[in-house]
Amino acid sequence: MSQEHTVVAGMDESLTDGIVEIGIEMIKRASLPVPPDLSMLLARLPSKFADKVLLLSLKPLQNLAALLGIFAALIELQGLIAEAPNVGLLSPESYAHLQVLVRRHYHYLQECRQYISTDETLLTDYSYGYAMAKAETGNCVKANVQK
Repeated sequence: MSQEHTVVAGMDESLTDGIVEIGIEMIKRASLPVPPDLSMLLARLPSKFADKVLLLSLKPLQNLAALLGIFAALIELQGLIAEAPNVGLLSPESYAHLQVLVRRHYHYLQECRQYISTDETLLTDYSYGYAMAKAETGNCVKANVQK
């Protein structure tokens, strides 16, 4: 298993087996052009949400709880995708790999939640990040997954 870094640098991590490769596979399966890096992706598909997450990630310790809330919502979305192989977003191997990643990320999240569990301000920030990400992701996959 490769070492994970505290700050995600973006699509330049494409040499490791992780969530970036899974996203790239989904792009390819949708017959869309794969952007060479994160900045090109955001130039093609501007997103206020992505801009906000990137801004928060510039100060990860200051924004830890909000980023954890965002992470929690994205883990839920990844879990939904991982449990729907009949949709065909990924190869069977990638679905299995995504299931492993979701379980591992969920474990990491629980460890981090313990760290903030006694601080009301951090819990409020966590809830803010979670609500922001849930509002953004909404039902973007649920409609296709439940076919």
